[in-house]
Amino acid sequence: MDLNGLYNKLMRIFRNSSFRSILLFTFLFVTIAPILLFQYFSYIRLNENFRQNMNDITKTNIQNIRNNLSIMLDAYDSILYQVYTNDDIIALAKDIDAGKALELSKNKLRRTLQGLCYAKDGIESIMIITAGGTAFYYDKLTGSNTTSSWLGKVGLTREYVERFGSRDYSTGLLPTQYAYSVGGERHYLFHMTHRLIDYKAVDKEIGVAVLTLSEDLLRGVCDESHASSFSFIIDSDGRIITYPARERIGEVIGPGGANPYLDLLKQDGYWTSQTELFYSDPVRNWRLVSVADLSAFDIQNRRRLIGDSVIGLSVLLVSVLIIMMKRVMQLVDEVQAASNKRRDAEIKALEAQLNPHFLYNILDSINWMAVDGGQLEISRMITALAKIMRYSISKSNAVVPLRTELEWLKQYVDLQSVRFKESFELVIEADEALMDIPIRKLIIQPFIENAILHGLKNIEGYKCLTVRVNYDDGLLIRIQDNGKGMGAEKLKSILDQPDQSEDHIGILNAVGRIRMYYGEDVEFHIESEPGTGTEVSIRLRRLKLSQEGARG
Repeated sequence: MDLNGLYNKLMRIFRNSSFRSILLFTFLFVTIAPILLFQYFSYIRLNENFRQNMNDITKTNIQNIRNNLSIMLDAYDSILYQVYTNDDIIALAKDIDAGKALELSKNKLRRTLQGLCYAKDGIESIMIITAGGTAFYYDKLTGSNTTSSWLGKVGLTREYVERFGSRDYSTGLLPTQYAYSVGGERHYLFHMTHRLIDYKAVDKEIGVAVLTLSEDLLRGVCDESHASSFSFIIDSDGRIITYPARERIGEVIGPGGANPYLDLLKQDGYWTSQTELFYSDPVRNWRLVSVADLSAFDIQNRRRLIGDSVIGLSVLLVSVLIIMMKRVMQLVDEVQAASNKRRDAEIKALEAQLNPHFLYNILDSINWMAVDGGQLEISRMITALAKIMRYSISKSNAVVPLRTELEWLKQYVDLQSVRFKESFELVIEADEALMDIPIRKLIIQPFIENAILHGLKNIEGYKCLTVRVNYDDGLLIRIQDNGKGMGAEKLKSILDQPDQSEDHIGILNAVGRIRMYYGEDVEFHIESEPGTGTEVSIRLRRLKLSQEGARG
């Protein structure tokens, strides 16, 4: 290129142009170049901020999905609890192993399992394997009590299921696998197991309960992802529990460097250059993986940059032709402000789309409706109910500080006062030095409930519940009421002949549960006299002032 010729040509254009044209050209060049640079660097900064915001939102989203998964598993764990602690099921399992009235026992067991099987959507079958090796089912698909639609077809033998379920006193999760096809549609199942527990003989092996659930439940939880992302579940062995490409369920993905799922996602068409993975904390032995594709947002940002640039330049050019320079600069500032506000609004809209809905959010909305309506007492009770639900549903056998258990008791008694339309005063006397000692959740509540239902029922005047906690050869918890009490004969019938004291079975179950947690280190005692009330004493000998955890 002849630079001298180009220079001479430009100079001729300037000589032949009016001063006004030269000034306009110079102004446009000096003004447009900074605007274009500003738009470019704004795009870079916005892209970085947006990516960081998307990462934060995705992390929040996967945590919310994890919470939903945990709540869902806890809900079905409660159904399983009704099976493995059911006195009728335990008695029938014993009768079947003993050969007592086999057909009658099997029919009763079938009816019991059938009722529980329809307690909640997603339950496919319930199976009981007795200690003698007899397997008994109620299967929704087959309607059978002798044939299972899945056992033996998913690589799980009855012996393995029985051995897996009777390992300890915790709930076990068997991974998702293909079970059967109906109308060409493949069905996948996963299983929750727990050994049968007779609280009157905790250590005795009675059998195993197996709750079989549809994989659709897990897909429903993972479907709460944003449109540009999805989630799937793996277990601690790298086995796929649920996944959009369902034929992958059951596969074990071995170690593959920093990202073992890269090849899997590439093969299934879920990977782009801007895909990022996020992992949740474990839920039992399962873990959520969220796959977020940010490429769509990057393309959207580029289009917005081009659109904003075109709009800005067009406004600038038109303005320069009709108004003075000061007015032009003012319009540029207004355009930039409007562009920034629009970007902020779009980001906030995307954030709102990624926030899932939860039960506790609904209760919170009802709470504010009550506040707006001036129903402050209703608001207070809804808040207390939400806290009680959150405390009770999540890991009912967890270990918490004594302080947390006592604070929860206050809310529980407050709600019971509303329920029975009576005033119960709860007095708590506990040394501050003991407040951080860890204890099992909900070991005091059954005795408080029993006192309200039996001790304080139908009495006149002041009604008081007192909980005293001190240290005397271990942690000593005393629960006292000023109710009607009971005589020695009735107290003896409750303690010595539990089968004839069904109205107080809550106490017996509570004692059995405490002994299961703490073994022989528990000392339990009840004192009661007619007209003076009842006092329950629980001494946990292993809980020392210096210890950091309770017995597992």
